[in-house]
Amino acid sequence: MKIVKAGVCAILLCMVLATFPFRAAAGDALPVVTMASLEWPPYSGASLPGQGVSVCVARKAFEAMGYRLEVRFFPWQRVLSQMGMDSGVIGYMPEYDSAERRESYSYSTPIGVSPLGIVEPADKPWPWHELRDLRGARIGVVAGYVNTPDFDAMVEYRQLWVEPVMDDETNLRKVLEGRIDLAVIDQHVFNWILRSSRFFRGRRDGVRFQDRLLGENLLYACFAGTVEGHHWRDIFNEGLTRINAMALHKSLMQKAEGKDSIKR
Repeated sequence: MKIVKAGVCAILLCMVLATFPFRAAAGDALPVVTMASLEWPPYSGASLPGQGVSVCVARKAFEAMGYRLEVRFFPWQRVLSQMGMDSGVIGYMPEYDSAERRESYSYSTPIGVSPLGIVEPADKPWPWHELRDLRGARIGVVAGYVNTPDFDAMVEYRQLWVEPVMDDETNLRKVLEGRIDLAVIDQHVFNWILRSSRFFRGRRDGVRFQDRLLGENLLYACFAGTVEGHHWRDIFNEGLTRINAMALHKSLMQKAEGKDSIKR
């Protein structure tokens, strides 16, 4: 009789425990999710502490929901192509908002913010108040990057002259060497390159980040525009609310910038 009662109690206990969300015990392996990203310090990078500020935020969000995030790094154009392959990649980050890309991808709630501006030669400033004041300038951009809606619209209608390259550092070198007049870049990325690039040792004063921003773009994670993609986006979004994502991003960025930031 005692054995029967014990068996019944065990069954009832299992039924009660089944009504609660599963959490892996300490030391147990969490289920893994995989996302793609690019080398874009300090936001993302394979060799950065925590693999970058944006990756740290995303990892914490998934951890809050009981998952472990792994990130694969690719050149930017390959990051986008991973979403169309049977690669096990559920999404990519970080990304600016884009009406065009929202047609194909499911955007998360914001994971950070990016101050986007213009770099000029220190000895040849190009002051402007409206985007049309930039007409006639040779402007470096990174191929495949979204910038701001107004800027990209003027480029599309050939009202601004842009020269695409593969990465931000190439643009900064071209500005320094006088091969282009201006370059579009995130302020934190600008600071990072000038601190870490051997090319700019002793040359920091040759380029300047303008005071006027093109805009402050919110950063997102993007998932496939499918039922499964929406599922992962919703899990990720819930995780973001549990970690106070924007406050965490700000704190991590301040730590990444340190005391050697190149002030604008």
